Amino acid sequence: MFLACFTFIIGLIALVVSAQKLVQFATNIGLYHQLSEFIIGITIIGVGTSLPEIIVSVLAAYNGTPDLAIGNGYGSNLANILLVLGTSLVICQIKIPKTLWRGELSQLLIVTSCTFLVLLTGFLDRLYGVAALLVYGLILLRLMLKTPKNKKQKKPVIQTSYFLTWLFLGLSFGILMVSADALVWSATLLAHQLNVGDEIIGLTIVAIGTSLPELATSIAACQQNKPDLILGNVIGSNLLNTLVVIGAAAIITPIHVDFSIIYRDFALMFLATIYLWFRCFSQKPKVFTRLEGMMLLGIYVIYLMYLANHVLQYQ
Repeated sequence: MFLACFTFIIGLIALVVSAQKLVQFATNIGLYHQLSEFIIGITIIGVGTSLPEIIVSVLAAYNGTPDLAIGNGYGSNLANILLVLGTSLVICQIKIPKTLWRGELSQLLIVTSCTFLVLLTGFLDRLYGVAALLVYGLILLRLMLKTPKNKKQKKPVIQTSYFLTWLFLGLSFGILMVSADALVWSATLLAHQLNVGDEIIGLTIVAIGTSLPELATSIAACQQNKPDLILGNVIGSNLLNTLVVIGAAAIITPIHVDFSIIYRDFALMFLATIYLWFRCFSQKPKVFTRLEGMMLLGIYVIYLMYLANHVLQYQ
């Protein structure tokens, strides 16, 4: 119990510090290449903070538990919109970019819709996995080729060398991943000590734990007054989770999808994505409000309570 508590505290401190450094180094590199904060969030930070989901899902599929992979992927998407974005909105206001709904957010909605149709077959095979990875590659390639550079933006003065900045960025990613894993491990051990069932651990701690890097970097972005990074991080992570995390797991081993995942977890994720798209499309009001953040957090708490109650009924 002492070891778990100690690891939890150290992991939390390391997570916060590494997240702040991650935002700092990623922003410097992105601005050096004249990229907007949103693009930095959807590429460098979005991909990097999704590494825990990728690692967990690939290992789960390799170990013969693909249900954990699919639950982790879609559960993390829910956590990104409801928990990460909700928490960020409680801390800071985020202005809605006028054209956001046309680009990556519409792509996320289309990808989610197509995935829903595939899930109705009850099976995700290797063909789906390959197609999902190819689609993600095309989205990333299109984003990098068609995004105009902000030429009016001055390149930042990087105190360390360009190479060392990339090196420190990689180290920040590494510390972020290790600290998130330490938090998941310690929280799981504490849950076992308190006689909490494995089902609740899998549905809550794993999904939330692998989303801790997104949460930590989003809070750090709020503190550093870089709100555009948050939307890019959430949208980029959800695109990667839907296509790469689930796709990679399906390539390793075909996944039989339980219908409860479709009508419960995926349905809520779909509705949350539609809500995010509609808000960016309507822009009324033109900023995400603190009230919306509290609403998203409230929905997530109700969802977790429903999961806990559902699991307890079958124990």
